[in-house]
Amino acid sequence: LAVFWVASQDHDTEEVDHAYLLDFKEELHKLSVDLPAETPIGKIALQDSWVEEITNQISRLGYNEPFLSESLELITSAAKLSESYSDWFIAMLYQLLGPYGLIIIDPMQREVAELFRPIFEAELDKPLESSRLINKAAADLETMGLKAQIGRAEGASNLFLEQNHSRQLLKFDGKMFYTADNQYSKEELQSILDKNPAAITPAAGLRPITQDFILPTVATVVGPGELAYFSQLKGVFELHNVTMPLIQPRLTATVLEPPVVRIMQKFELDLNDIAQLEKIKQDKLLELSGYQDIFNENLVDLEKSFESMLNQIKQLDPTLVKTVCKAEIYMQKTHNILKTKSARALLEKNKVYHNQFKRLENQLLPQGTAQERLLSPFSFFLKFGVENIIKEFMDLPFEGNFGLEL
Repeated sequence: LAVFWVASQDHDTEEVDHAYLLDFKEELHKLSVDLPAETPIGKIALQDSWVEEITNQISRLGYNEPFLSESLELITSAAKLSESYSDWFIAMLYQLLGPYGLIIIDPMQREVAELFRPIFEAELDKPLESSRLINKAAADLETMGLKAQIGRAEGASNLFLEQNHSRQLLKFDGKMFYTADNQYSKEELQSILDKNPAAITPAAGLRPITQDFILPTVATVVGPGELAYFSQLKGVFELHNVTMPLIQPRLTATVLEPPVVRIMQKFELDLNDIAQLEKIKQDKLLELSGYQDIFNENLVDLEKSFESMLNQIKQLDPTLVKTVCKAEIYMQKTHNILKTKSARALLEKNKVYHNQFKRLENQLLPQGTAQERLLSPFSFFLKFGVENIIKEFMDLPFEGNFGLEL
């Protein structure tokens, strides 16, 4: 069974209060609503004014029928079924992927939150143990020369407490628990948990454990960022006697609109070139103009000149060898700067190339970010149709890196 775990407990509203759309003119639009800060997403009541504001903004962006109406219907019909902001997301996701068998779980529902009780009670018994294990794993990674993804500050537990619609981190000083506003005994927190199981929620380092505690999970499908921090959670899984699932990297897909496909074919580009598009652009322009060979020949001549100079200096005064090496490095940097500036000059003179590479950047690296990390799927629903896009994605293999040509 495929299960989607909704992050309705999260309070980072700045991550979910906006969406980016790219219109037919290659202009990027940020659509946003004003969400209350520090409030769990599942506790934010959906406002009719937000739905109206978003649909009005979309309607003004020049998208065509029938896909405009199809997309707006998805947004408005989901809103009619929703009480909270996270409900709105759930309703849209269910309409899109429910027919394919996706099960959606909302941890803010009381019936689900009640199931986390054994994990939270164990955390209240040893408030800093899971944090210690996460930090130990972080130190081990850094010893191996790798970067840790998560860490816990001194006194920080892996639990949050909701107070007056605000989600606050629980800290422990050895005797009492405290937040920014209040302090609590273990017994008081236990009482809060008894009355409202959803009042206490897990931090990022504990959330996967609560998830896999209530579900017998074979594999967890994660993105690149999540993949890194799961490596720090093995000890926390063991602490709570929860079997750690297999970690399956999710597929990555880049939507390639017809003009983008033609441009990539023209310049002989593939998906692996996207991350280095700026360098690829420079090399392609210099190559097409004939300047690439000139710069390469000059660099070879430069290296030969310094090699000859170095041999002579070694015989004259070996103490000057470092000076020659530094001069060579400086000249190579200068050579690269000239190469980059020459490519820019060529781009400015050739408006066709300029516009084509600008289109690639807008489509594939909007704001310098991978397409899938910035653009909302509605950017493609509005251009090509909701059902058409979903079908294309559902036909992709389970794992790998794909270009989705439309």
